[in-house]
Amino acid sequence: MGVASSVQGKGSTNSNRRTSKELPETSESSATADNLANQSNDSNSTNLYEVKVLDDSVRLSGRQLLLEVGESGFRLLKPETQDAVLHFPWGQIHSWSHSLGKFSFRFFEERTKNIVKYSFEMADVPGLMHSILSIIDSILAKRKEQKISDEGFAKLLEVMDSCEDQDRLECIASATKMNYFTSEQALSLVSRCGAAFDKVEAAATIHPRLVDQNHFYLVLEALECAEDRENVWHRLTATKRQASRR
Repeated sequence: MGVASSVQGKGSTNSNRRTSKELPETSESSATADNLANQSNDSNSTNLYEVKVLDDSVRLSGRQLLLEVGESGFRLLKPETQDAVLHFPWGQIHSWSHSLGKFSFRFFEERTKNIVKYSFEMADVPGLMHSILSIIDSILAKRKEQKISDEGFAKLLEVMDSCEDQDRLECIASATKMNYFTSEQALSLVSRCGAAFDKVEAAATIHPRLVDQNHFYLVLEALECAEDRENVWHRLTATKRQASRR
C-alpha cells in the first residue's frame, strides 16, 4: 500500500465530502466482505484519520492511532512512524456503523474464528464514510469494466450447451479467470451443471467474480437442497480464510 495521501484530524474539512448534517445519527452497512476479498491494491489512493480506540477487548483502549482506508482494507498505524499495528483486509470486514463522532466495524479474526468489534472516537466521520464509499465504488467500477459482454456471454452459453456434463465445470472455471458476471448470468451457468457437486463447485468458483454479490442468492437458486447451499457457504468461508493467510 502506498503512502497515505492525507491526514484527517480535528477541524479538517473537505468541500467534496458530506457534512455531519448529511449523516444519520446512527447507521450500519454491510461490508459485503467477500466482494472485496481478493482485490489487489493497484492504487496509491489512501486516507488517514486520527482516531482514539475505545475497546478494552482489543488491548488498544485509549490509544491515539491513525486509521488508514485503502483499496486493501483498513489499517491502524502509529502516528509517529505510520508503522502498521493491525491490518483489516476487506475480505474479513463484516460490517460497519457510525454516529456523530464515532465509528466501529466488525472483523472476522482468523486466529480465534470470532467476530470482533473495533470502536473509535474520531472527528471526521463524514470524511471517513466518504472515503470508504469512494473506494468501494472504485473497486466495483473496475469489476463492471471487466464484465463479460452480451455477445461473449451468448457464445459461452453455446459452448456450455455443446460440451459434456463433466466438462461444464471446467468451462466455468476457465471463463471466470478473465471475466466478471452478473448474478443472473451466473445462475444460467451454474444451472447448466448436471451433478449437485458440480453446481456447488461452480457457485463457489463464480462467487468472487460477480459484480453484484449482494444478489448471490439468485445463483443459489440453481442448487436444489439447503445442504448444497450450505456447502457453498462453507467453501467460500474456507477460501476466504486461505486468502487471508497470504
